[in-house]
Amino acid sequence: MESTDWKFDFSSLPLWDLREKFWDVHDRFFELPQSDTLCCIYSIYEVTMCNNLGRMAILQNKQNPQLVAQCSYPFRVNFSADDDGNVIFLSLQMYDRVTNRSKYPILILDLPNRRFSYMMTQSSCPGFKVVQIKPRLFKIEADERARRNDKALQALHGKKIYLTWRRWYDFSKLNTFHELIF
Repeated sequence: MESTDWKFDFSSLPLWDLREKFWDVHDRFFELPQSDTLCCIYSIYEVTMCNNLGRMAILQNKQNPQLVAQCSYPFRVNFSADDDGNVIFLSLQMYDRVTNRSKYPILILDLPNRRFSYMMTQSSCPGFKVVQIKPRLFKIEADERARRNDKALQALHGKKIYLTWRRWYDFSKLNTFHELIF
């Protein structure tokens, strides 16, 4: 199990107690010292074979940690950030009841402005990362081996994400994200 030296009561987070119900629950912590931020994908467990999902929390100020964002939707363990630690990219798995299929949006968190946006993808494979090209411009780089067997991941590889062209929502709407996209 991964741990962190941030002094925060993680047990206060929604669904933290899944570790009491499932034997292999774990957490991943991604520290961004340049913005004094900690991204936590927590209560991760294998929901189906090779499909590990968890929940997300963002803390800032290591000396006196404050929860700035939390979302109980299922997140895959796929984390990227800009060079300054101010923009975080995470991968979700969401179920669309209308089409009876899962969707895989990339959640984009703009920490200084306390807002988020998203980019829809067709690939169920989390084998990619988002890399910064220049400020406010990013590119998706898919793992070469993973994209050989996934046409949707092949199509995602090389796509650009322009932050200035996105529609943004306040962090307070994170837990209604499902209603925003479906």
